[in-house]
Amino acid sequence: MKNKFLRNLFLGTLLSGPLLAGSVFAAVDPCSQTTQLSGGTTINNQNKTGNTSTGYQYEIWRDGNGGSLTLYPKDACFRAEWNNAGDFLGRVGKTFNKPAWNNIGGDLVANYAYKKSGNDGGTYSYIGIYGWMDNPQIEYYIVDDWLHDRGNPGGSYMGSHKGTITVDGDQYEVWSGTRTGASKWGNSTFTQIFSIRKTRRQCGTISISEHFRQWEKLGLKLGQLMEAQILAESGGGQGYVDFTYATVEISKEGYTGGSTGGSTGGTTGGSTGGSAAVVTDPCSKTTSYSGGTRVTGNGIQDIGNGYNYEIWRDGNSGSMTYFGGDADCAFKADWNNS
Repeated sequence: MKNKFLRNLFLGTLLSGPLLAGSVFAAVDPCSQTTQLSGGTTINNQNKTGNTSTGYQYEIWRDGNGGSLTLYPKDACFRAEWNNAGDFLGRVGKTFNKPAWNNIGGDLVANYAYKKSGNDGGTYSYIGIYGWMDNPQIEYYIVDDWLHDRGNPGGSYMGSHKGTITVDGDQYEVWSGTRTGASKWGNSTFTQIFSIRKTRRQCGTISISEHFRQWEKLGLKLGQLMEAQILAESGGGQGYVDFTYATVEISKEGYTGGSTGGSTGGTTGGSTGGSAAVVTDPCSKTTSYSGGTRVTGNGIQDIGNGYNYEIWRDGNSGSMTYFGGDADCAFKADWNNS
């Protein structure tokens, strides 16, 4: 049983490996993933956050009446449905422990395909990527589609126009403004940033980190990353958005790190704007880490630097300590008759 405990700990770390492999994103064409999903867990008429069975985090939130979120047992796939729910928001993706947005071990990339029906009741709607940053407080959107044909998805909610960027083969209009209201900190004043795609679509790839780079080039100050999640939001009306394919991952393809996210603003990152990554000999890394976070219960969780852990034992005592940050996926496993 000791070996089983140790094997599962190592399994949890190895499962983080695909998050860094660039090839994972080219393996599947999101637009080919149209098969309707079924099963999963449905959350009805309540505001709630939590973990999915597939290793992601979710939130359902509404300030009105009916709304539901179905978490499919596949990747970050979900169905968001609303009916006069006021502001309704359903989202699934990744959470982070406030690292610098360009210090998570790679580039954030989302892949998605979905079906939609209904309307936003003449208000606003957003389908795409959503998240928060801290220091400074920022609520951000990358919007690929919406639920009406009245022009911009948010009307007057988006602040002022900051410029036009090109990401993933199309132009996005960037808007930003200041808002006071409900936030991750209760009620506060925060900055909103929107990237609005000119050509709407219902499937594809969103290079999230590249949007961050382009925003900084427009003079927008970014903060520490808290979330990056696939979103369906509506200000009213009734309808649904049903994701038949959805992933949010960290790609190391072309990534060399760097504190500025790349002086060229390209997909290579790094202050050298695309220089080759330094190869490290694992056998030379003998420094022992101290501190860290100790976990004793069975579970899977994001540790905030682009890796996830799993601990599992079917007996008595056992723990793992992960160190996070620059320690990457380094951890310590302890067991005793587990």
